[in-house]
Amino acid sequence: MKNLGRTLKSLTKLPPVKWDRRVSSLSSTDQLELNRAVESDAQRLILLGEYLSSRSNGQDHAGAVKRANARVVKVRRAMGFTYPERGLVHF
Repeated sequence: MKNLGRTLKSLTKLPPVKWDRRVSSLSSTDQLELNRAVESDAQRLILLGEYLSSRSNGQDHAGAVKRANARVVKVRRAMGFTYPERGLVHF
């Protein structure tokens, strides 16, 4: 999809009540590509958020990575991934 980042940004700024009209204007291929990008970004943002939270609470890097990875596994499980542990990040 051309301008994936711009499309994602515009969708996140829209109130949910306007999503139907905007998403309906996209092809099913573009919708799927956006879905994959959103799921990927969500996992990375959860990872970063937990890492930053842990570090701000005094955890060292290794401890923060461990906590962040544990959170990503929980999120991936909630998202329905069959093998949520495959989302672990090795720093």
